[in-house]
Amino acid sequence: MEEINFLPLGSVVLWKDEAKKLVIVQRGTMVELGGKEVYRDYGATIYPEDLQDELIYFNHSDITKVIFEGYRDDAETAIVKQLNEFAQKHRGDE
Repeated sequence: MEEINFLPLGSVVLWKDEAKKLVIVQRGTMVELGGKEVYRDYGATIYPEDLQDELIYFNHSDITKVIFEGYRDDAETAIVKQLNEFAQKHRGDE
């Protein structure tokens, strides 16, 4: 699996064919979907609405357009490396 250039928290994206924007609030997570624990690159909420009871979970490949990219610094670079290690370990479990 190739490395993912994870978007920073706070990034705003369009997801698949949806017209609503999503703001990324979570990265590299295991979620229960259909009674099974699966890996997802991102958790997001609809922008500019408040957080909902449940986040929308998706993978980097589901992003059709990046509207706004959040803040990056050296700490972000280190976290992206860790996120890729986690993704390598868990992505194939689906």
